[in-house]
Amino acid sequence: MPADKDPLDSYIRFLVEQRDKRSEQLNDEEMRRIALEMGLSEADLQQASQTAREHRERATTFRVHGRHQDALDELKRAAPFLPNDLALHLDMARCYLALGDTKKAEHWARYCLQLDHRCDEAIQLLNRIDTLEQQNDTWDKHSRRSAVSAFFGAMGAVVILVAIILLVVLRAGKSEEAPQPTPLPAKQAPSQAATTTSLPGFTQSHRDIPIKLVGGQNLVLERTRSRLTTFNDQSFYKMATILRNTGTEDFVDIRGYVVLKNEAGVVVKRQGLSPFRKSRGKHMIPDEKIGAGTTIIADESVTQAEWVLEVADSQPHTALHEAEPVQVQWSIKQPSGAKLRVNQRTIGGMDMRQGRQSLQIALDFTNNGSSPYNRLKFEIDILDAEGTLLLSRPGYVITDQTPPLLGGESRAFHGVYVYTGQRAGYNLRIVQLE
Repeated sequence: MPADKDPLDSYIRFLVEQRDKRSEQLNDEEMRRIALEMGLSEADLQQASQTAREHRERATTFRVHGRHQDALDELKRAAPFLPNDLALHLDMARCYLALGDTKKAEHWARYCLQLDHRCDEAIQLLNRIDTLEQQNDTWDKHSRRSAVSAFFGAMGAVVILVAIILLVVLRAGKSEEAPQPTPLPAKQAPSQAATTTSLPGFTQSHRDIPIKLVGGQNLVLERTRSRLTTFNDQSFYKMATILRNTGTEDFVDIRGYVVLKNEAGVVVKRQGLSPFRKSRGKHMIPDEKIGAGTTIIADESVTQAEWVLEVADSQPHTALHEAEPVQVQWSIKQPSGAKLRVNQRTIGGMDMRQGRQSLQIALDFTNNGSSPYNRLKFEIDILDAEGTLLLSRPGYVITDQTPPLLGGESRAFHGVYVYTGQRAGYNLRIVQLE
């Protein structure tokens, strides 16, 4: 190595090169030994590690406030010194995805799978990337069709104008030959759901799995995505759907499980699934939609799936007062074009022992914009009359396990919160919207 080069710069370049070309990353002891061989001291290493941690902490702060580019810049500075930090590289993938760079987001999600091939967060990111790319393909096709339609529409207008001029010039009564009708395009065969991608040392395949709902009268599945994804020799089944109440009664308890079967009908895997998570309470009024989903470690033999509802209890519908708009606060910078409306449909509570109170609330989140939302997280702050915080809890409306919230669509949230003190009101803050 030339003596005039900074040992730290050379060490960073070496770490980046090793990270990009090795399937197994250097451990801490190997990194320390190489650093000392390249002329760095123990004090240099300690200072570099401290600096990397500071970059990591700043990146976390930037991400919380929605400043993804700033967060990414900090993560890039920390990453060479932390090649085995799974959370750091997951954040890099999330930042690239938030910035719209799906290729780099996919690269770092796959890097995380090299660090931990069972990393659910990385698999969920890859599923989100697939969903976004499918939406982009649909939009591109729509745009191309619109452009072609506009072109031929303009050409048609020109042809009509020329025909009118000719009719005026030519003698009256001369008939024109009737144009031949344009034949309808042949019906397209359905596209194959299974796709396979192969790279050196890595193979990925997707296969759509049919799923049906068993039990639960007046409950239906909408916009369901049921897919088996295989990374090398490991398979994962993911289901994301919207459960809708088409009846006239309120569902107060829904519990069941997802069953995966092979071609012979033999059960391969079974896992519990309820749309009523603990933080949501248990209530579902007529025509309400609630997102639900799960990810299950499976194998390639899976060909069919069922969501079996063991419990689907309902009661006569209780009329609620008119929905009231909720003033939304933003803990992040409000994304350009974001049009989110939140209505409070019902609110109630009860006294509990030892001075504790409970708050039960139902909210409707509506996307009034045109772009879909793939992730929506908020926080409820319960306050007393003096503005003192009694309780703060997060809530999730859209996650990696549920379909995106499309433009014009509403999604319900039910929350039950227990706190101590006298509640005067609450604030609703959006902390993540992508």
